[in-house]
Amino acid sequence: MKNIKNIKINTPPIILASGSASRKQQLEDLGFKAKEVYLGNTARTEDIRKNKKTTKNFNKSDPYIFTVKVSGINEDFYKKQKKPVSLAEVCQKIAQAKVEKVAKEYPDALVLGGDQMAVLGSKIFNKSATPEQAIKSLMQLQGKTHILFTALYMRYQKKTFNYLEVNQMQMRKLTRSQIKQYVKMAKPLHCAGSYALERYGIALFEKIKTKDQSAVIGFPLITLINQLIKWGIALPFLTEQKQPK
Repeated sequence: MKNIKNIKINTPPIILASGSASRKQQLEDLGFKAKEVYLGNTARTEDIRKNKKTTKNFNKSDPYIFTVKVSGINEDFYKKQKKPVSLAEVCQKIAQAKVEKVAKEYPDALVLGGDQMAVLGSKIFNKSATPEQAIKSLMQLQGKTHILFTALYMRYQKKTFNYLEVNQMQMRKLTRSQIKQYVKMAKPLHCAGSYALERYGIALFEKIKTKDQSAVIGFPLITLINQLIKWGIALPFLTEQKQPK
């Protein structure tokens, strides 16, 4: 990989094309700051609606500001297509569709988005809208190993990047009572598979096989950061800024 000191540093507007509070938090944990949140009319943004906190008194010249812009695409359209494609491809297509729709409005921006899909056999475990649905999903997943696909898609002007992480999730055997208690504590609604590692969810698993555990939460951050560096995108603390004399 190129040394950060030897590449041109770019500071484009940054747009997160996702209604996921987890992905928003991941960017903030890297040092980026959310300036504005545009939720649109999609019903799948309830998780971020509860965490709509944005940066106040931001510096307009700050290269680490990002905006949340939810695409509002119909994910079920891709999941129900009759053309035989793998579920991994479906996950990638959804991530791409989110970004490309938003990128049309912001052609000069860095637009990034993703998607996750929990799969057991040929069954997709969609995001649960109610605690009862979450309990039902977890009861089917407990004691088994399922796949969690994590797709990342980015567009920067004419450049695109597409990546898929395949996470093997070995869930321990759990009773209905234990699952009900977890759902009550964590409220893992609007999460693929009805669990969230960052909210008590790690206790549900005996083993997780993945290249990057952050991919289970939302974005595969190691891959995301590596690609931003290749594109010369300014990154908090990794990019050396010239100090005024």
